[in-house]
Amino acid sequence: MYFRQFWQDPRLSFDKRPGLEKLVVGAEYIDLIWVPDTFFVNEKTAYFHKATTENQFLRILHTGEILRSIRYDSDCIGRLQARVWGDDW
Repeated sequence: MYFRQFWQDPRLSFDKRPGLEKLVVGAEYIDLIWVPDTFFVNEKTAYFHKATTENQFLRILHTGEILRSIRYDSDCIGRLQARVWGDDW
């Protein structure tokens, strides 16, 4: 699955210029900024996909809005409730 997080950090905002409205950077920058400390309550195991590089990126808009996207697999304890996830799960 792709795990995506959105948040805003005004410290990362910058002046918008023609052709420069957002920055898309790789995993090497994730350790340099604050990111939410997210966890899954009923998670048993987790696996972050890695190929030749880490499968995650950051998109930083000039307003300081941030998107983090990670390729992620997780095994959770408990039953899957299809009514919550719908028929496409």
